[in-house]
Amino acid sequence: MKQKIAQMRLIRYLFTAVLALLFVSWNKGRSSDEPKPNNGNGEQTTSSKQVEDEIGFGQREVTLQVGETAKVTLQGARSPRIETSNSNLVEATLVEQRTAVSLKGLQAGEGAIKVFSGNRYAELRVIVKATNADSNNPFNGKNIVWDEISSKDYELSDDGLTLTWKNTSTQNLDMNRDTHLSKIRSIKVLAFWECSNLTNINIPSSVTNIEEAAFYGCSSLTSINIPSSVTSIGKEAFWGCSNLTSINIPNSVTSIGEWAFLLCSNLTSINIPSSVTSIGEYAFGLCSNLTSINISQSVTSIGKSVFIDCRGLTSVNIPDSVKSIGEGAFANCSNLTDINIPSSVTSIGEAAFYGCSHLTSMVFKGNNPPQFSASEVFGNTPSNLKLIVPKGAKSRYIRAGYPEDKLIEQ
Repeated sequence: MKQKIAQMRLIRYLFTAVLALLFVSWNKGRSSDEPKPNNGNGEQTTSSKQVEDEIGFGQREVTLQVGETAKVTLQGARSPRIETSNSNLVEATLVEQRTAVSLKGLQAGEGAIKVFSGNRYAELRVIVKATNADSNNPFNGKNIVWDEISSKDYELSDDGLTLTWKNTSTQNLDMNRDTHLSKIRSIKVLAFWECSNLTNINIPSSVTNIEEAAFYGCSSLTSINIPSSVTSIGKEAFWGCSNLTSINIPNSVTSIGEWAFLLCSNLTSINIPSSVTSIGEYAFGLCSNLTSINISQSVTSIGKSVFIDCRGLTSVNIPDSVKSIGEGAFANCSNLTDINIPSSVTSIGEAAFYGCSHLTSMVFKGNNPPQFSASEVFGNTPSNLKLIVPKGAKSRYIRAGYPEDKLIEQ
């Protein structure tokens, strides 16, 4: 682990050094050890299983939505006990003097209920479908073949709450399909290091924290479901996930760490929810296909190089909660054409808009100009860039050091 962290920090150091040089030139399956029954055609099924015809459900499978309840009759069971393959998927209770099972859908997915009576058992397939409120799950409507999970694939902390993944060949991982994984609270630092084959991952609703570099370099990752239980996304969490096209950040997340989505070059859009108050430096740097960003009213600062080299970015909404725009925040966003600076902004960092080669209009809403470093804030921008300020405020902007030939009163 120490070697991995040292390697990661070296990469970060070298990357920062390269960016610094650029600035100088201007002046980041359900787990089961049991095989599923075979239907005789080579296809696996999870149909209701009745042993010796002495115990069984009144139907083979049940489908319900998240939050919906259902009742299934139970036949031939004496002193039954019940088990679920995934306690996060469905709540199951014996009712009606143990002649029926009451079910309640908890989260979208598939699993099974088993009722044991002596040495015999019956199995019921359960399908829980997402409601409209759960429509952000990227796996809804997709026919993904989830990998089988073995206890050898992962390692848990002594308390069983923190995960490190060991099987670098894993492609499609639904942690809800494993009894132990469905209860973890944290995805550890470098948990999926070198898992370059990982394509889809479903994180259980028990997780609250995605730690530093958890999915660092997972270059094949295309879809990930971050549940609404997660409150923080650690620094470098998704660095280099170059095939990730979209991600839903839930309203529970309050902070996005430094370099969190750096080099996610196929990410096209991002919505930063109202719960987020902190975005670390370089968080979305070099997301070259990112075309739009919606920043919520809760964000007060856009840090250093947060959107550097987002060359596909055409629009960005800066809310009036933002007080500062950091050094190089939008540097080299070469397709950004216009931007509004709300009156709440009091400072703009060095080279904040350097290299925005198609930027032709900046509208400043405040009568009082934000303080800014004269060093290349508007460097390498079009000669026809107009800085539009409120009527009567032009002289104040001139005194603050803004280029007089670009200022226009609205």
